[in-house]
Amino acid sequence: MRHILWIAICLAALALGLSAGAATSGHPHGHPSGIVPPSPGRAAALSRAQAFGSGNLLYGGGPVMRAITNYAIYWVPPGYSFNSNNANYENTIDQYFRDVAADSGTGSNVYSIDTQYYDTIGGGTHHVAYSSSFGGSFVDTDPFPSTHGCADRNDSTCINDGYVQQEIHAIALANNWPLDGSSQYFLFTPKNVGECTDTSSTECAYSTFCAYHSYSQYGGVNQMIYAYQPWTAHWAGGACDVGEYPNNSDADPTINVMSHENNEAITDPDTETGWIDAAGYEDGDKCAWIFGSVSGNAGSFYNQTINGHHYFMQEEYSNAQHNCFQAMPAVPANNASPAISGTAAVGQTLTATAGTWSNSPTTYTYSWEHCDSSGNNCATTSTAPATSATTNTYTVKPADDTFTIRVSVVAKNNIGSGSPAQSAATSIVNGEPVYVSGVSLTGVATVGQTLTAHAGSWSPAATKYVYAWQRCDSGGANCSTFKTISATSAATATYKLAAADDRKAVRVSVTAQNNAGTSLAQQSSATSVVAGEPVSTVSPTIAGTATVGQKLTAVVGSWSPPATKYSYTWQRCDSSGHGCAQITGAANATYKLGAADRSHTIRVTVTALNAAGSSDPRQSAPTSLVA
Repeated sequence: MRHILWIAICLAALALGLSAGAATSGHPHGHPSGIVPPSPGRAAALSRAQAFGSGNLLYGGGPVMRAITNYAIYWVPPGYSFNSNNANYENTIDQYFRDVAADSGTGSNVYSIDTQYYDTIGGGTHHVAYSSSFGGSFVDTDPFPSTHGCADRNDSTCINDGYVQQEIHAIALANNWPLDGSSQYFLFTPKNVGECTDTSSTECAYSTFCAYHSYSQYGGVNQMIYAYQPWTAHWAGGACDVGEYPNNSDADPTINVMSHENNEAITDPDTETGWIDAAGYEDGDKCAWIFGSVSGNAGSFYNQTINGHHYFMQEEYSNAQHNCFQAMPAVPANNASPAISGTAAVGQTLTATAGTWSNSPTTYTYSWEHCDSSGNNCATTSTAPATSATTNTYTVKPADDTFTIRVSVVAKNNIGSGSPAQSAATSIVNGEPVYVSGVSLTGVATVGQTLTAHAGSWSPAATKYVYAWQRCDSGGANCSTFKTISATSAATATYKLAAADDRKAVRVSVTAQNNAGTSLAQQSSATSVVAGEPVSTVSPTIAGTATVGQKLTAVVGSWSPPATKYSYTWQRCDSSGHGCAQITGAANATYKLGAADRSHTIRVTVTALNAAGSSDPRQSAPTSLVA
């Protein structure tokens, strides 16, 4: 946590360093401000979720470390150790720095959160790149200063910030390491060694801080950005250790607090003009001892996997989400492309599914596009408002005729929008109906009979049909329309053959319509030649006994096409059946023989009628002589 009292602490530390004869050429321009306060205890650390401080981090106009190189310095004189296992402690920390470097550019750990922060030094906006490297480590066995100048009440040896600067500066020069403002130096001291930054020894390791970062222009160099890290494992009553060891190393609690300092140095290297909230908290301060969800077993919990290794590290603060996170929450990413189902035809409804996305989308935006016949050169025709629905529908329009269609989906979460993902294109859209089969006529081609027209099958489907009835010559050619039935949804239409159709052939022409337009006309086959007035196929006959006083009955015979009515004319003939003359008043189907008919023969003439007209008269054979 960052406090205003650190200004006084820094000055006191500098004065202490000068009076002790140490760090006499140090000229700190920052102060030990990015501290990790002592642990609130394991239960509190594992349960807290809300960030400290006041609101988001604010940019102060100073630099960030757009890229960083980390160095580790282990100051371990003879007689001191990292709990008797120096190699394990040092190797685990070196491994951590290498892992952070190996995962550079990924979004899987706390360092990815830093990428939302930036500086404007040199003009323009320059974001942190999460570009980390490990410059190396060094073990110094030189003794600690004989004059400590402080007492932290936990350790037999106590140094001050002046000695910390002096040690880092000397090791950097000896190893030709750069002091250029793009590197951070970590000084690790062993068990039984602490630090106080004031002459009264009231601001000391374990009681006030577990680590801190600062910067200096020590010895007139450019910027020396550094952090001090005392021993933390199982020490000072667990003041800096919540007891989780995922690497089974005493370096585990040290890594937690040094990641705090590392991230704070990246976002606020000079401790004053980088990213700090209104209450004076840096990004690590706001999330001190907040770990979020954990994995593994108690005692070896971890919440970060970096380059394949597990670490238990506090979260870092994200302005974008206004809270602490284990990694920079990412925008949705498409894992399986959107897809379209339905028939690609004008007036039909297509259904799009959003596909599958990672990072918990909350809304989807569907943009429908029509493309060329190859599915390329697409242009948006319709965009639906953002919705939480994972499906969306589109009705194919006449303007889509001859195009293919695809859908472009953008998924969004509370971080932002992912990149658009496109479906495969549909087949080419069918517009107005195209004839498939089935336009035909049924019924008997006879005047007075009814013909039925069938619209047949069309693709895409038709919604209405127009029927045009046509008369043709006897060969089914030279047809002309004589009757049109306006657009109807009925798939059949009827026509009753009239006298005008006699000895003609008849056909029907059908055009189909839908939202895209009207099809080309499709004609049925022509009927056979239409039969007109009846023609006798079997001559009439007379039934009854040819005797005066008996009744004769006319039998009409057979006619084609069928007749609907008949007329009768009875005739009296000579004995040989000739010289016939019409009998006045005899016009019914029956005739009663009278005295005038004696010694004559009788015959009947039948005329058949239908809608086409009257047939030619047809006579029966004469009777025998009337007795």
